[in-house]
Amino acid sequence: MLKLRILNIPGFIKTINSCKGRILKLDSDGNKVNIKGQIQIQKEMENQYKTNGNFLPISLNFEKPEDYLSVVYYYIGDC
Repeated sequence: MLKLRILNIPGFIKTINSCKGRILKLDSDGNKVNIKGQIQIQKEMENQYKTNGNFLPISLNFEKPEDYLSVVYYYIGDC
């Protein structure tokens, strides 16, 4: 699991959508929801991002290790 604080939601969504496997977001109820390519969920994340004052705390699980690295590299490069 990876916990992040997203500061650039468009870049984050672009990175997530370019991943190979499922990207699972842990929601407040403990459920895991695939966010890769899920436009409606991504729109909800964008709304929450704006509501929070342009940041989004998020916890993710990855199906493929290379996707984990892609998101970590994005996060390091964006900060």
